[in-house]
Amino acid sequence: MKKFCTNCGAEIAEGKKFCTSCGEKVDESPQATQSAPVQQPQIIQPPPVQTQTTAQTMQSAPAYYQKPADERPPKGSKYYPMSTIGYIGWMILMNIPILGWIVASILAFGSGGSVNRRNLARAILIFIVLAIIGIIVSTIMFWSVISQLSDVIQVDFGT
Repeated sequence: MKKFCTNCGAEIAEGKKFCTSCGEKVDESPQATQSAPVQQPQIIQPPPVQTQTTAQTMQSAPAYYQKPADERPPKGSKYYPMSTIGYIGWMILMNIPILGWIVASILAFGSGGSVNRRNLARAILIFIVLAIIGIIVSTIMFWSVISQLSDVIQVDFGT
């Protein structure tokens, strides 16, 4: 005789101790082996909590997981995500020569404010330092090439 879950009404295969639909323990009483009960509204229950190691969690969690809105930090928190418009505005401000660099320095090394804004300011300062180093290196290379060319030109015309 077929067995049906007393909780959700799903058919239970022979020898199973738990319902494969809702996870409810199978009742071994004679009532459970009767015909299918009248369908009641199905209540979806979360799966049983299982402890997993970090490696198992990393393999099972999708790479595109995003926290639901109720798990995000509250608006105004230093961990609240900065909007795209916010990034654009701060990028424009921090790329203004001298003034922007001062603002970026204050935001990068200050203690308050948004974590996103602080990290953006630090990235801008790193790019500024790399750009200055690149300008210095390319200027030195340019003048060394010019000086070598001027030596060659003077030697050719000097003979």
